[in-house]
Amino acid sequence: MPRIAFDQKFSGETEKFPQLKLERGERIRLVCLETPWLDFRHELRAPVLENGAPKMVTKKTKKGVEYSTFDTDFKGNHICLGKADALDDPLFVKGIDPERCPECAASLRCGDIKPPVRRYAMNVVVYTIRQDQAFTVKDPFTVTVACWPFTSNRYDRLLALQARWGNLRNHDLLLGPCEDADFQKYEIDIAETAAWQATEETRAAIVKLWRGEGSRATDAQLRAACGHTATLQQMKDDAAEVERLWSMARGAGPAPSGAPAARAAAAELDQGLSALLDETPAVHPLEAKAAAEAKADDIFGAAGDPFAAPAQSQAPADPFGPGAPGAPGSAASPASAPASPAPASAPTAAASAVPSDGLDEFAAPTTSNPAKAAPAPAAPAPAAEAAAPGSGPVSLDDLFSLS
Repeated sequence: MPRIAFDQKFSGETEKFPQLKLERGERIRLVCLETPWLDFRHELRAPVLENGAPKMVTKKTKKGVEYSTFDTDFKGNHICLGKADALDDPLFVKGIDPERCPECAASLRCGDIKPPVRRYAMNVVVYTIRQDQAFTVKDPFTVTVACWPFTSNRYDRLLALQARWGNLRNHDLLLGPCEDADFQKYEIDIAETAAWQATEETRAAIVKLWRGEGSRATDAQLRAACGHTATLQQMKDDAAEVERLWSMARGAGPAPSGAPAARAAAAELDQGLSALLDETPAVHPLEAKAAAEAKADDIFGAAGDPFAAPAQSQAPADPFGPGAPGAPGSAASPASAPASPAPASAPTAAASAVPSDGLDEFAAPTTSNPAKAAPAPAAPAPAAEAAAPGSGPVSLDDLFSLS
């Protein structure tokens, strides 16, 4: 290898993109212009041992009832290696794929190791606002782009808002005030309009910012916001260590090194299912099977396979599209484009490639009553093969037809 410079592109770690995080009492107004990225993630926690004995702590339930439980240490967030369809297939053990993922297998043996959960991340445009109850956008109009990671509960909240208001590109989301900065505890409401659609100048400003090189998190950065991509051996080692600590905390002695009956039974079940389905077990890295057909009328108006991702080096689809309202060169755009808006808070992260957003051409805003408007179904698109196992952009209108 030749000499290299000190540059992030030569690092084995994915450079992190500035993430959305509210401080206590803070409010944020933002708009979603793309579909979110989905991954299944394991969270490993191990008991704290003091002189060989587990440390206990007292906690309270939501109703204020106190109880004693194990004190635990965080050991890692790892992207699951299981097949996306297997994780929700009723023919398999619900929520895990022990044949392909060592941490799924560990959760089958040890009840203290949890199955993977869904995590989401997407680029959002954040406005500079006044910290008042009206979430008033400041003048002059300035915006920035941030990566917003969120849980299944917030996904469900966005789904409920979409069901009532329709396409979220036409409505700003109102977050906060934040009650707890550590746990990012805040409510999500919606505005009747989207501030970026107020004038042709604000539209053009958003188009210019969104299309700027390095202005958005790449797919790799979105995945990194969902969890850490560990090697197969790393996951085996971490799962074995956590399993050993839980075994000691429960007073069962060192974790067994041989294959226990549960693991053997699971392997036998998987082999039987593979024979029944005439399926050849996959090897790492796995290729997730594409969905049978595309789902139409998603939350952002983009139809397609929820697990599909554009091929490498393919030019990303543009949410604004040629001739879209506010797009440079269109009939509706101003004669001279406004200057690039200054970031409101976090600096723009450099990226070597423009990320994919998985969107169709930008849809013009509706003028009907948004509270009564029902989203119009879009024509289904043909399914495509997934580029990454168990991950990729996903439609918010479809709560995973595989579950």
